[in-house]
Amino acid sequence: MIWQYVKRVLNERYFDNSLRDVPVFEVDFDGDQLGDCETWEEYDMVHVAIRRGLSTREALGVLLHEMCHQAVYEQYGAEVEPHGPEWIAEMVRVGFPDPDEHSIDLFSTEEAEEILRESQENERWRYELW
Repeated sequence: MIWQYVKRVLNERYFDNSLRDVPVFEVDFDGDQLGDCETWEEYDMVHVAIRRGLSTREALGVLLHEMCHQAVYEQYGAEVEPHGPEWIAEMVRVGFPDPDEHSIDLFSTEEAEEILRESQENERWRYELW
């Protein structure tokens, strides 16, 4: 799975392509951590990581959760709380029912399949350019 292409589909659907295209990694996190949006403000750098081994639906929810962190960072900088009111507002805006629970169960099976199909089409299109 190339999550970079999935992120581009989510960026178009939920953020009007306003988020920068940043690297997305699958990571073997310790403990129960599911994802991370890491920022280095001094270099204006961001990357997103999702836990390896999640189901597709879970990974999509984690990725969108982390993209909300990216959106808040890009709008407000690093001075706001990671799960503060700005992030909660962003989570509500994209459709998470209760951001306080950090739910990742947002996408139906049909929605997940549609997003994956769309991202695979984008991936094929990229390779056809070469």
